Amino acid sequence: EVLESGMDLNDAAGELNMGVVVSQSGAELNGAVLGDDGKAAPGAVVTMIPDPPRPELAYLYQRTNTDQNGIFRIRGIAPGKYRVIAWQELEPGEQFDPDLARANEDKSLSLTLGEGEHQVMTLVSVSP
Repeated sequence: EVLESGMDLNDAAGELNMGVVVSQSGAELNGAVLGDDGKAAPGAVVTMIPDPPRPELAYLYQRTNTDQNGIFRIRGIAPGKYRVIAWQELEPGEQFDPDLARANEDKSLSLTLGEGEHQVMTLVSVSP
């Protein structure tokens, strides 16, 4: 929460004790992307967008391409709720556009990941 809202210590009276917990147990998402023809979609762009979109928190956004067999893997995902969508093509940075995310929400899949969780999904690529 501190990364999102910050922390104000101006009103702290006296001694302040604080603990910080850092975890390397990011979530992982693996899957496959298919084209409209039902065949593997090599080179498709897979994006994970926080739900709701938060462009000011770029670290929550994930983007990767499928391999020659239409397979993708995303590691180190922060726990939370996401929308996942596969694109036939997508310009760099477009995943941060909340209007594009809203316009294609019906083509995305909702996903909630916990710390260290691993999920698998199959997506169909869309045009922006």
